[in-house]
Amino acid sequence: MAEVLSTADRDFHENIPITLSHLQTVRYITVAALAFNLWDFLISFSDEICLVWVAPLSWVKCLFLLNRYLGPSILVVNVSVLSTKGVTESVCRNWFRLEGWGGLVVVVVVQVILVLRVTALYGRHVIVNRVLALGLVGHVSANSPLRFYTYWMRYGQAS
Repeated sequence: MAEVLSTADRDFHENIPITLSHLQTVRYITVAALAFNLWDFLISFSDEICLVWVAPLSWVKCLFLLNRYLGPSILVVNVSVLSTKGVTESVCRNWFRLEGWGGLVVVVVVQVILVLRVTALYGRHVIVNRVLALGLVGHVSANSPLRFYTYWMRYGQAS
C-alpha cells in the first residue's frame, strides 16, 4: 500500500531542488569572496609589511591583523567544507560553531576599528565615544545569546 506523505514531508521533498540550487549559489559566492580576499591580500601585502609588520606591537595592530587574517581563514574553511562530499555531523557541528562565533568576532573587531576611527574623526569627543561603545556593547549583548541559542536549537546542546 502506498504511504501517504504528510504536508511537511511533501514540502520537504518538493523543495530539495531549490535547496540544492541555493547551496550551489552559496558555494559560488563563497569561492568568489575568497578569490576577492586573496586578490586584496596580494595587492596590499607589500604595504602591509612596510606599515604594519615593522610597527611596534599594539592593540590596534592586533585588531588590524585579526581583521586581516581571521575572516579569510574562515572563508578557507567554508570553501573546504562546502566542497567536501559526505561531511560528518561532527564536522557540521564544528563548522556551525566557527561560523557563528568566528563571524561574531570578525564583526566585533570591525566595529571596534570603526569606533576608533569615528572617535578620532570627532577629536576623541567623549559623548561620541560613549554612544558608539554603547552600540557595540548592545550589538554583542544581543548577538551572543542568539549564537548560543541557534546552536542549541540545532544540536540540542551548549556550544
